[in-house]
Amino acid sequence: MSNATATLGSDGKLILQGRLSFSSVPALWNSCRKLLDSASPDAIDLAQVTQSDSAGLALLIACTRHASKQSRVLRFLNMPEQMHEIARVSNLDDILKL
Repeated sequence: MSNATATLGSDGKLILQGRLSFSSVPALWNSCRKLLDSASPDAIDLAQVTQSDSAGLALLIACTRHASKQSRVLRFLNMPEQMHEIARVSNLDDILKL
């Protein structure tokens, strides 16, 4: 899947799907921001992320900061190992509460 999507699951979690890259994240951020504002999810499920580079982590940080401005804390579920490793090496695991 080359396009990334953000949808709201039936359980109220924000679901990210597809490839999170420099080309997909800018449009995806707009979708995420709207869903964060309208549905107020408490978690983002990453089980359907097929690939991610550092832009994907930047998206998660943007979502975290956006939720924080609304006094909310986001949890990240099913983070792909590749993404988790990039976060760990970049010392982002504290910021993302991993």
